[in-house]
Amino acid sequence: MQRGADDMARGLTQLGFQPGDPLCLLGGLGPHYAGYLPPAYLAGKMDAKGSALDGAFALARAEHQCGSI
Repeated sequence: MQRGADDMARGLTQLGFQPGDPLCLLGGLGPHYAGYLPPAYLAGKMDAKGSALDGAFALARAEHQCGSI
């Protein structure tokens, strides 16, 4: 788990993540990594607002309402 969390932290850093930025640990394993990530990375930790399917529908709805489809 620690090795995976270290990889996750490196990836977040490479993407420009800053401690305090919003972070949502998704999936079956995501929440289990919280105890292995640096505490500063968890300052912006938040719960998911829905499932991946909910997000896909929200994006599709927003795109449709803009009239782009």
